[in-house]
Amino acid sequence: MIADWRASLLRVASFRHALVTTKEPAGFGSRIAYTEGEPGAVALDNLRIVSSANSDMLREKRVVVRAGDRALILGAPGTGKTQLFRALAGLWPWGSGQIARPKGEQIFYLPRGTPYLPRGTLREVLAYPLKADRFSTSSFNRAL
Repeated sequence: MIADWRASLLRVASFRHALVTTKEPAGFGSRIAYTEGEPGAVALDNLRIVSSANSDMLREKRVVVRAGDRALILGAPGTGKTQLFRALAGLWPWGSGQIARPKGEQIFYLPRGTPYLPRGTLREVLAYPLKADRFSTSSFNRAL
């Protein structure tokens, strides 16, 4: 019992230490500005992503991706593609420029690797993290 308590305490202490000692990328104090844009569209303006390893900027100064559009993101390994998707989801604020996310809509970030999908029906998985009864059958049909 005491060994379990000690192990839990050490895990919490290690986690606290990691939080306290984690710093923002060195030498870069600005943040990406997040705004609400038009529904059904994500707009990127002068976006620059900064990490502890590097700083990358999109070649295009302004990019708008609308619902139903397809976009191909190319870049050599280590050029910040993962950070770009984290920034789009609001999980990586370090950098500069602006990301206008669709007003009244949520962005769902599904990381690479082993993605999490909840157990349930296809409707429940498609609606996650919201409840399936919030959507009509035609909404599910359009999504598929």
